[in-house]
Amino acid sequence: MTSHPEAYRGSPAVVVVVVVAIMLPLAIILLLSARGSDGAPAVPGSAVVADRGTAPPPGTELLPRVLSATDATLHEHDWFVLDGRAGMAHRIDSVGTLVLSFGRMGEGPGEFERPTAIVAHGDSIVVVDRDALHVFDPQGGHIADRLIAFEQCPAGRVQDAMSSPSGLIVMVRCREHDRIAWQVMAEGRDGFKRLLASRTRDAAIMDRSSLWLVLSWHPRGFLFGSPYDECLGLFDPVGRALDSVCHAWIARLPWPEEYRASTEGVRRRLRQSGIRLDLPTHLPPFIGVSSLSDGRIAYYAPLAGNDQALGLVTRGANGETVPIPVPRFPILFAEGNSILAARLELGGTRIAIKTLDRDQG
Repeated sequence: MTSHPEAYRGSPAVVVVVVVAIMLPLAIILLLSARGSDGAPAVPGSAVVADRGTAPPPGTELLPRVLSATDATLHEHDWFVLDGRAGMAHRIDSVGTLVLSFGRMGEGPGEFERPTAIVAHGDSIVVVDRDALHVFDPQGGHIADRLIAFEQCPAGRVQDAMSSPSGLIVMVRCREHDRIAWQVMAEGRDGFKRLLASRTRDAAIMDRSSLWLVLSWHPRGFLFGSPYDECLGLFDPVGRALDSVCHAWIARLPWPEEYRASTEGVRRRLRQSGIRLDLPTHLPPFIGVSSLSDGRIAYYAPLAGNDQALGLVTRGANGETVPIPVPRFPILFAEGNSILAARLELGGTRIAIKTLDRDQG
């Protein structure tokens, strides 16, 4: 759904840069899920989204075996949740019951090193693990492992993946000398070789364009870009640019001053390594995108006045922001007409499943 942090083993100077690249997106998530903000909308006529969520269903089950919800994908009526903390995946049915768990940390067949994403592709469940794909059947049976070929992407790491009718599509982060590149690639018979879209930035500057990039399925192909831009690019399955899908109607909440002040030490250390850190003036208007079964695009957005949840919003017929009622949990996934909301607790993860009616939102 969204890009995912990755680990790096290298020189201390490079580690500082990578840690910042990881911590800034994570800080955004924590800020969105741990506090509210009263900010003026950046676009005239738009409004900060109020909390119009729904409370968790009574009796929502706490799942002790599920330690985190790093990513999730819907296959038929069941959700498959990637548990990056436990190093496994979980199948959860439409009422929130844990059906089975599969995978484990390790270097053997069907084992994960640092899993970053999970996607349902046909009748398979694919776990993305840095530069490898682990393929399972819906019953958790291991089918295959394969490496992803990065011929023109040195030290490439997959950060997100999506299924399309023409094949599996991945978003890869690459280091190219003095440039950082994000490349969207399609799966060919001999690996990931067909470039569909790309975006680059100067490796010596960390700005808002490097904080967050999203890749999402769309009925006409896929969406790719940064929430900080005015629009996401819309591409067909073979990479032809079709249009733009804009999100100026979603309000911007200001970047908290206390966090900006706390980054000054990091900023100084980066300057010593020749890296300039330019923080944006506002939080991203959303941190992820999903397409619903009725064709609407839903955005995971911060809520004003709620310090415990993300919101799900879509654009109304007149360009207004329309909240979609979802459980008030800090972790949220939407796909088709199903919502999975999760909250991490000391004893495991509490998960709520909600089915959207066609007229909701």
